[in-house]
Parts: sequence; structure tokens; C-alpha cells
Amino acid sequence: MQKNIIKPIILLSINFLFLITVLARADEKYYNLVELINNSNVVIKGKVVEINSYERVKGRIYSDIKFYVTKILKGKLVENQEIILTYYGGTIQE
Repeated sequence: MQKNIIKPIILLSINFLFLITVLARADEKYYNLVELINNSNVVIKGKVVEINSYERVKGRIYSDIKFYVTKILKGKLVENQEIILTYYGGTIQE
């Protein structure tokens, strides 16, 4: 049973990093896994399908991450669908 829990927790940890935006400040707070789960509206399991990075205003790079949701662990979303998560940062391939 313990091994069956570790894999989803690792996936959740990665997903939380995508879902939580923290401003870079000197007093930046780091969250453990329990805090991330408790402070999240949605917790999902799935896989990254595609990443597309592009330049926007003032040369800032953003990335769209197409994510296929296989399971909803917390919150209200539809399973077995793709969602697009947009984040600041990324690398543009030339």
C-alpha cells in the first residue's frame, strides 16, 4: 500500500509546482506537501502532453502546458480531458 501512495504523491508535488504561483521575495515561504494540498483548490493527476513556449509583451517568455487529466484528487474538474496551464517562463527553441 505504501508504494502505491508514493507515486501519486510525487506526481502531485510536480503538479502543485505548476499550479501555485509564488512571488519571488526575500521573505518567500516554502510549502511542504501537506500545506500545498490544504491550500489548493484543485489537485489533479495526469501527464504533460505538450509544452509550447512563446514571447509576449516586452520580451517576456510564457509557456502553455497541455496537461491530460486522468484523475481528480481534490476539487471539481472533469477527468479524461486536456487542460492548458499558462506560466511565466520557459525556453524558446530556435
